Amino acid sequence: MFYPQEMTEIEIIAPAKDLLSVTKALSGQGIFSQTDVNYLNAEKGSQQPNQWQEKATAYSALERRLQSILTSLDVQKKNPSIKEYDSIIEVDKAKAIVDEVEKKVKEIIDQISNENKHIERLKTILLQIEPLVDIDADFTTLQNAKYIHTILGIMPGENVDRLKTSLARIPHELITLTQKQQKAVVWLAASQDNLDVLERAAKSAYLDP
Repeated sequence: MFYPQEMTEIEIIAPAKDLLSVTKALSGQGIFSQTDVNYLNAEKGSQQPNQWQEKATAYSALERRLQSILTSLDVQKKNPSIKEYDSIIEVDKAKAIVDEVEKKVKEIIDQISNENKHIERLKTILLQIEPLVDIDADFTTLQNAKYIHTILGIMPGENVDRLKTSLARIPHELITLTQKQQKAVVWLAASQDNLDVLERAAKSAYLDP
């Protein structure tokens, strides 16, 4: 994403033979930015390709990609220190470097995203089991219950009444263990014979086991 900033436009007219040296001097000051100027040829009706315009377009595209990388990493772009450039890196070589940087940055961002999802999942599990800490009971015995089906999960607090209504026609037990930030931790139980009804009602109430 690009952010508008105040700029001053200066037009420099230089002989063609000095174009490269002028470009190097401006780049060394950190005040040079590549711009696509192909529209100038279009306005003049010229169909002849211009080597410098093509290079400017290619370098400008690479600059935008680098800016996108900096934005994704939440890094502010800084002007480079004054430097004397003896040579200009070729477009193909620069593109290969940018391709590799983009690939590595994407891998890192994807990894961070996956880790954040894992952290959120752990927080959800913690929220579910916290209310059970002080209960003196072995809940593992319910895992393989033959006649009872139980669900422990988190759901929107406003949906608890809806869940009760959905289960009104079958024998069941619904206990709200705790409620924080509009989220309720509930424990739900019913006979295995009513398993389908129990799970449909839980899904309808957006209960996340």
